[in-house]
Amino acid sequence: MKAKITLVVFLLCFLSASGVLHGQMGASELNVAIQFEQEKRFDDALRQYERIINSNDAADAIKLEAKVRAGQLYLDQKNDVARAVPLFEEGMKALGFRDIVAMATVNSGKAMLAKATSKAELDSALSEFDTVSRTYASSPSVVEALIRGGLVMELQRKYEQAIINYQSVVFGFSTSPYASQAFERLGYTLARLGRIQDALGAYQNLQVRYRGQAAAASARKSATLLYRLFLLKSNSPAIFTSNVLAAKSESFKPDDPSKLVYLPASGELTLVDKAREFVLPVSGPPRLTTSKLPDCVDSRGVKYQITQKTLAVENSKPLLPYIKKPDKQEPFDEILACGISMYGDVVLSTKGPDGIYRVDVKTGESTPFVMVQKPARKILLDSESNYYFLDPNGTMVSVTDSRGKSITALTAQTLGIKEFADFTLDAFDNLYLLDKQGKFVIVSIEQGKEIKLTTIHKQDIMEASKPATNLRAIAVSPSGTVYVAAKESVLAFQ
Repeated sequence: MKAKITLVVFLLCFLSASGVLHGQMGASELNVAIQFEQEKRFDDALRQYERIINSNDAADAIKLEAKVRAGQLYLDQKNDVARAVPLFEEGMKALGFRDIVAMATVNSGKAMLAKATSKAELDSALSEFDTVSRTYASSPSVVEALIRGGLVMELQRKYEQAIINYQSVVFGFSTSPYASQAFERLGYTLARLGRIQDALGAYQNLQVRYRGQAAAASARKSATLLYRLFLLKSNSPAIFTSNVLAAKSESFKPDDPSKLVYLPASGELTLVDKAREFVLPVSGPPRLTTSKLPDCVDSRGVKYQITQKTLAVENSKPLLPYIKKPDKQEPFDEILACGISMYGDVVLSTKGPDGIYRVDVKTGESTPFVMVQKPARKILLDSESNYYFLDPNGTMVSVTDSRGKSITALTAQTLGIKEFADFTLDAFDNLYLLDKQGKFVIVSIEQGKEIKLTTIHKQDIMEASKPATNLRAIAVSPSGTVYVAAKESVLAFQ
């Protein structure tokens, strides 16, 4: 009898030790996969997660975490929402493992956001983030939930609520990797509410805490722009000093400049001149480049290129947009411009027929986007996915919401401009309008119960002590430096 009891105890101890060993082995495999992620070896990480998921040895908690982390990779790195969502759903059902449920719920919200096509779907994503921040406040995932929830609130113009989220991260999780982003978004949302001094304080704190890091450099640029706008609104004199950034030379002979784009990653400008593109570096002479700027980019960074009648998309067959007629599909004669909202709606300006159309990128079928159909020379979107359309004659910039509903229109005449040559937007959605004959105007558009347009500043553009003429394009840097392209030169206003 004694021998039997001893044998039973031995077997129980062995099984218990074996279970612990298997759990440890699963944890070790999981750590290897996480390490692969940190090294950006995402395919290796996915294979490792799959091994854990299919293992007979790993503990339930480790398998569930592997599923959620694999889903996160499918979502963030592969843009495969369909494959990611079922893995998140499994994780959300693991009620005995709160941290895993929280991680899965945050990622479920991210997946909803990735495929959102309406404000209602934004609300659903926000609900997931709020669930984590309220129900799983002690989970490591709560910080990401607060940040992502705040970003959705910004899109919904709920700046006061977004500020609460960001402050929760700044004061409650100051050592988190998300803390610098929280500081940056806090400064932005305070600025959008007109709390300029508080916003500048947030940017200053960010620069001090993260000195020498990219976040500090970004904050310095945002603070510079914000302070410049503050001084302009205060009618302070001599805000801008101008210099010639590039003049006609042997290496720089523009013929017909049409577009000027500031590239934040490099600090360089690209000037589009007919079929050519010049790069204007931070230092050194302009140079021709063989690369081509995309005509529009979606929220995930996918680039679209217009080629006469078609829309070329990276790694995909070119799309031929068309109007559906009773007996045929009629392509447009020409695509002039494109813009893509945060919801993934691709909007085109076209000739033959003339107008603004939303195109289904799966089929190419196009439908009218605005009530009054006329083409636009240029399309831009602001941070809330409102569309800005410059008409071909340069007499008006029309603004609609993300669904094509009219918000306002700015005419050249009301701003004391003869003809709009171009326009651009800064990081705070202020509008910079270039007059073809010698000035640019900065305008703010405030949306509330009524639309409020405020002229912040008018700047005369002089060349060799004379008013500049034949101006073509305008761009603005994150720090508020304004660049203007004339026919044969590029000027900088700092």
